[in-house]
Amino acid sequence: MTPEQLLTVERALLAGVLSEDAWREALMRLAELAGASYLAVMSRDEGTGQFHVTEPVELSARLLEDYEAEFRAINPWNAMDVLSRDGETYLDWDVLGQGFIRRCPFYQEFMRPHGLAHMMGHRVDTQEGTRHYLSLHKQVGDAAFDAGAVAAVSAVHGSVGRALAVRQELRGLQQAHAWQRAVLDTLSVPVMLVDGTGCVRQANRAAEAWLSGPGGRLFVGGAGRDRQALLGIVRQALGGPGAPPRLASVRLSFDADHAGTACVAIPVGEGDERLAVRAETALLMIWPTRPREPAQALLRQAFGLSAAEARVAALMAQGYTPQAIAGLRSVGEATVRTHIKAIFRKMHVHRQHDLARLLTELSLVDAPPD
Repeated sequence: MTPEQLLTVERALLAGVLSEDAWREALMRLAELAGASYLAVMSRDEGTGQFHVTEPVELSARLLEDYEAEFRAINPWNAMDVLSRDGETYLDWDVLGQGFIRRCPFYQEFMRPHGLAHMMGHRVDTQEGTRHYLSLHKQVGDAAFDAGAVAAVSAVHGSVGRALAVRQELRGLQQAHAWQRAVLDTLSVPVMLVDGTGCVRQANRAAEAWLSGPGGRLFVGGAGRDRQALLGIVRQALGGPGAPPRLASVRLSFDADHAGTACVAIPVGEGDERLAVRAETALLMIWPTRPREPAQALLRQAFGLSAAEARVAALMAQGYTPQAIAGLRSVGEATVRTHIKAIFRKMHVHRQHDLARLLTELSLVDAPPD
């Protein structure tokens, strides 16, 4: 094992963070460094203690199928307190002994028929506390792993742990992104995640369709007053020094292609784990110009209000008090106030005046009388 060989493996592990092909190549280089023919990344069920293959490298589908279906249960690792700490290495011939290996069903009924012989395990923990196990194997007829193989794997222990941690983090972000996109795609209105420069980071299907038309010029190469108005509400939603993030809206009116289009920018807080986006990104909702729809239907679609909440919101925006709304709707004032709390929460406003201003700007209701 030379410094150049170690450097080659470490570089391959770094490249494998973003590429599955490069990751497989990195693990194969690691196996070669230890003199192994096969390698797999495994996990251990904390409840049963049994090991599972999570990332096979160059292992046949038949071998994996047999292991998971039957032979995993008789893997001697499962019955032993092995690999109990980060960086520990396990050599089967050293722990089990050659006599046990010759009698063990796992070796004789599973490993040998698949051409596998000696086994080495190495535990790698990430900073997040996740435990990974490298399972390296020799072919039948090869010499057992020795101290040199242990030293080789131990030498890249830190690099393997860092690479596994980053891959795990990226997978989590990808899963969060998939959840987010699935949710946004259920909305029929265009919804985008936009930064302070007007760059669209993500968009649902409705937004992609809108951006492919004249609306796209607001984000690509646009320099008109409508673009400035749009950026203005995005920056209000992002906040800044002395200006906390707040919901902002505008109805575009300068460009004939966009006139009448309503836009709402909603702050996205750092604590919103479901969206998995950074604080400098705002959620932008667009209502392209179209025949006017009933205000209550738009409120229900855009903000997720119930039918009763939409009716109360429309009346509040026109200046009615909770007592007056209760009389008009023939319901108790406590019921109306419950609806109001839900409306404020869903629409990200805190006062009746803010609600009236938002709905008036979106032309969902007429301006209240002075």
